[in-house]
Amino acid sequence: MEIVRCLENRRLAYYGRLVTDKQWDSHWRQQRPTLEFYAPYAAGEVGHLGRMMASVLPKHGKVLEAGCGLGQYVLGLGALGFDCEGIDYAAETVGAVKALLPDLPIRVGDITAIDAPDAAYCGYISLGVIEHFRDGPDAALCEARRVLAPGGVAIISVPCFNALRRLKAKMGFYRHDPGNLPFYQYAYQAGEMRAILVRHGFRVLEFHGYDCFKGLKDELPLISSLADIPGVGWRFKKWLRASPRLNRYAGHMAIFVCAKDS
Repeated sequence: MEIVRCLENRRLAYYGRLVTDKQWDSHWRQQRPTLEFYAPYAAGEVGHLGRMMASVLPKHGKVLEAGCGLGQYVLGLGALGFDCEGIDYAAETVGAVKALLPDLPIRVGDITAIDAPDAAYCGYISLGVIEHFRDGPDAALCEARRVLAPGGVAIISVPCFNALRRLKAKMGFYRHDPGNLPFYQYAYQAGEMRAILVRHGFRVLEFHGYDCFKGLKDELPLISSLADIPGVGWRFKKWLRASPRLNRYAGHMAIFVCAKDS
């Protein structure tokens, strides 16, 4: 189903997909996880995003990935020496991963009602999860603050209503009526998400945009054509992903590194 995007206050709202545990099970099933998929993570090869997380997460205490999907970062961070575990509410996905990797510490769970005591974790990760709540991220962030110890580090990412998308909004590109389509997610302006995090008792230490290839190809279809050129496309995508300026102004995602205030 095609995604319809429209403006809602300061956010870019996406409609056209249901957000349920069954929908996520279907999504992750299409990824067809195999032992070959997990092998680099088991060796500690966690990619650019994983290396960034490893550079700021505390080595002491437990780390939780809330909404861990296939659990590859739980595996990869564990290989790097972190005491990391994950929860996800897609029960079929968790079961399939556990069938492949029975010792991987992931379980079924709800990020708005985490089965852990207060201050149980020194690190908290949420990658592309809290944007899917129609009423906003407050319930998830309240629970994140509850389970995070004072001074603990939270790494939270959401789709970004970036400069390119805001320019297109001013030009009238998102004046659509979603009709009866189901809500899927919000893209947040960096300033709004920063204010939300501060309101929930988090101090923002760092902000980065990332995945500018998707951010550009979603808004400028020509980018996809350039990326498909044999022998050239992979270099083009690599250059896009490595550009700090492009990621800041056109990154599909925004990631915030935060500390929980005492």
